[in-house]
Amino acid sequence: MLAGVVLVSGLADHGGGGHPVAGIVYGMATSVAYTGFLLILRQTSAGTVHVAGPLAEATAGAAAGALAYGAAFGGLQLHLPWASFGWLLLLSASSQTLGWLLITWSLPKLPAAVSSVLLLLQPAAAVLLAAVVLGERPSLLQLLGAVGVCGGVLVASGAVALPRRRPPGAVTPGPANAAEVLGDAAAPAS
Repeated sequence: MLAGVVLVSGLADHGGGGHPVAGIVYGMATSVAYTGFLLILRQTSAGTVHVAGPLAEATAGAAAGALAYGAAFGGLQLHLPWASFGWLLLLSASSQTLGWLLITWSLPKLPAAVSSVLLLLQPAAAVLLAAVVLGERPSLLQLLGAVGVCGGVLVASGAVALPRRRPPGAVTPGPANAAEVLGDAAAPAS
């Protein structure tokens, strides 16, 4: 799956752009932060019936952090055109709010490994959406990466089982006695 994510990113096609090491460091830092966020969200939403509470608190914390960061480094701009604000509001109300409510609701109900693996479908879906919505043409390696991610998710979640190889010289286990071969019919009557 991780190899598929690398292929989806386009790193193999484009050589990683002008700063591949910085991209890898930022990607790793983002992964660590995202993992921490998901673990905290899973833990805090496990004991509550209403999943909107922990999600609203996380959103408020992220907004406060973004405002502080923007004010400290001069990137804070509150003057948006109404059309841009409308599109941003539509995005936040639809996919972000609904999607994260579903994710927050399902996190405590699924094993941690399954939920984290399922979230890896996002890079593969991004390739598909970029092709459909933005008219981008993914490369063959990006498509192979998307297939690898989806296949890895299916295998890791248990939806598809890979055949197991027996070590050389292993004996196939058979029935231990005649009762196992013949079933209950060979069992002595009581």
